[in-house]
Amino acid sequence: MSGLQDNRGPEIVLYLIILLAVTWISVILRIYVRFWIINAFGADDLLIIVALFSYSVFGGLLFASVHHGLGRHDADLAQDQDIKARMYYALSTMIYIVTMAFIKISIGLLMLRVVVARRYTYSIKFTMTVVTLWSTAELLFVIFQCKPVQFQWNTTIEGGTRTGNFISAAIAFSVMSILSDWFYAILPIPVLWPLKITLQSKISIVLILSLGIIASVGPIIRLKYLLIINYSDLLYADTDALIWTIVEPGIGITTASIATFRPILAAWNCLGLKRSGTSRRGGTTDNGGPYITFQNLGTRPTTTHSMPKDTKLRSVVHSGSYGMSGSEEFILPHDDITKTIGIAVVHKNDIEA
Repeated sequence: MSGLQDNRGPEIVLYLIILLAVTWISVILRIYVRFWIINAFGADDLLIIVALFSYSVFGGLLFASVHHGLGRHDADLAQDQDIKARMYYALSTMIYIVTMAFIKISIGLLMLRVVVARRYTYSIKFTMTVVTLWSTAELLFVIFQCKPVQFQWNTTIEGGTRTGNFISAAIAFSVMSILSDWFYAILPIPVLWPLKITLQSKISIVLILSLGIIASVGPIIRLKYLLIINYSDLLYADTDALIWTIVEPGIGITTASIATFRPILAAWNCLGLKRSGTSRRGGTTDNGGPYITFQNLGTRPTTTHSMPKDTKLRSVVHSGSYGMSGSEEFILPHDDITKTIGIAVVHKNDIEA
């Protein structure tokens, strides 16, 4: 017997509890922002909720696997314990693939709500398509890597065979995950840099949208352990790789949610973000002439422009609106983006002529 010092199950449970708590809190805050504050709940929010529930199922399966022996040496387990631990572990791997697919597609949809240039939207859609196809292929491979499927966790089945290399597939999936994380992280730089906003705002927004790069740390470190894993003692030897498998979707869900927190950060004036905008109203002055009032919703003062009595307002055009939805999704700083206001004014003499 190897002793209690070789039981890494409690370590796995600790990571699961912490990350499940963090992801639930972050998604609840995201729902609060998107549904109640800005009223812009979309498909990306729905998918991140699905990813959260999927991640919770993933965690539940790992809890069950730890209960039956995950984190301990195979030699320390009875046969029925080993089979059940491997079964729950195998099922959790399948759910992990599904969870990561939902997270990455959700991030892609979020980017599509921010990016409008076609060359970038096509790139995002292409990446989402690759992620979907790759994840589907990976899931099918993991499910059917053994004949029968149950041979994955029960090698006592007579006639059972392993038809694929699980480690190679895991490495391939990690590479795809890393590449997509870096793509989503780098994309905001060329998108935001040409905008007429302050350098501080550019840096803060790029940092917010690029938080997903942190998630790539998980598969990068996991690759190291996958290359040296002892498959004959999987339940114990795979613990380090498993921990980073737990961390990756947890960080992915959390950072994808933090990217939508701009209204909260703006309210606290964090990272130089301010919530502001412009509204306008019109009317008639005491002398009978029209006036237009431009009221900024940020720190700038309200300004009123009066006009002579014989002036008539024909049109008011305000490019760049401050609404509760839109492509900027409250991620871009409204107070720093240049807005053009054009007013066509017709004088009485021009009309009579």
